[in-house]
Amino acid sequence: MLIPSAARFRLLLPLLARHRVPLLAGACCTVVYVVTDPLLAQKIGPLIPAIGGGRFQEALGIIAVAMAIFLAQKLAQYGQDTLLADPSLRVSQDLRQRVFARLQRLAFPALEKLSSGDLSYRLTEDADRVGEAVYKTIHDSTPSGLKLLALLGYMASKDGPLTAATLVLAPLMVGLVGWFGGKVRRAEERSQGQVSELAALLAEAVGGLRLVRAFASEEWLQQRFSQQVDGHRRARFRTLELVARQHPVVGFLEATGILAILLLGAWRIHTDSLTTEQFSSYIVALLMLIDPISHLTTNYNELQQGQASLRRLRVLEQEPLEPPDPPRPITLGQVRGELRLENVHFSHTPTQPLFQNLTLRVPPGQLVALVGASGAGKSTLFSLLLRFNIPRTRAHSAGRQGSVPVAGGGVASSGGPGAPGCVALFRNHCGNH
Repeated sequence: MLIPSAARFRLLLPLLARHRVPLLAGACCTVVYVVTDPLLAQKIGPLIPAIGGGRFQEALGIIAVAMAIFLAQKLAQYGQDTLLADPSLRVSQDLRQRVFARLQRLAFPALEKLSSGDLSYRLTEDADRVGEAVYKTIHDSTPSGLKLLALLGYMASKDGPLTAATLVLAPLMVGLVGWFGGKVRRAEERSQGQVSELAALLAEAVGGLRLVRAFASEEWLQQRFSQQVDGHRRARFRTLELVARQHPVVGFLEATGILAILLLGAWRIHTDSLTTEQFSSYIVALLMLIDPISHLTTNYNELQQGQASLRRLRVLEQEPLEPPDPPRPITLGQVRGELRLENVHFSHTPTQPLFQNLTLRVPPGQLVALVGASGAGKSTLFSLLLRFNIPRTRAHSAGRQGSVPVAGGGVASSGGPGAPGCVALFRNHCGNH
């Protein structure tokens, strides 16, 4: 299982390590895809002076070479995207299967706190977001980062002072992207929480629609639904507002940097420190920087949203598991005797006891109906019989332990579910309007 700690995508590396062959093949395609950008900048640099000088044959040769490089780049991009897609989807599949396996072993009190709609959303939408974020990271963010470094290295080889001026704005842009990304992640967590609550309400409403109609509660249910939908709209709008605010700010900084470089380049050409051909090649590489920067900015926001989904999935890992079987479990066998609860104390939370010193005896053959309001403990009582819950010792009771005796022993001492094949649970609803 994944290590329980803060949600970080580096913790998914063990899942990716299983798919080394397609990852290595995709990495080879990524190398080709990355190195073609500096080659294109080098070849296209002399193109502008050739066109301006009327050297048609030279310009035609440069264009032919550039087209061949561009074709190789796109073929490498296709190979990279297809080879890396399957490992990313398998990570999402493995993560979903592991979380579901963990879900089946959760302690019953922990499971009762989670709604079916919320769990469904986590295992579908959240898992898909994580897979999409992993895919974007390895097939887009990583190549974009490598392209950024390759282009900067090429630009530095052409003109160091211009490259140094280009890098002046880099810390400011990285800081802004990180600041916006943190806000987007927190807003996305709130939005996902609203969607989970909405899914839980829908599951509850569809499952209890007959009761809603029987008690003429349609208007009340509609109000609850409208509140949840409005809450989700406001949370989602906050995320979109942050993303919309980020793009013009980063775009303005990019434009300012390019204009500053053009001005500095014009001055260096004027002082004969740089040739027109070198500056043309440099500008081509500079314009190529816009694409990886834009991809990294967008992918960082999606990475933050995927991290919020990963955190929601990992919350399930921190919930307690069902208690293990005792070292020497009692085999219940065929149970024909009475049901008894003796001095049972139980609570889902320490401050709100559900049962206090509960004693109940049901003789063989007697029919007993448990009646009570929602939350009174009817289902919990059956959970004690099935050993989904274990009775606790009452505080300050000198070691008194509540018990559920069955077949000469306590349910807590039995192996597996409390009474396999011996206890049947029938649930139904009835009402009188």
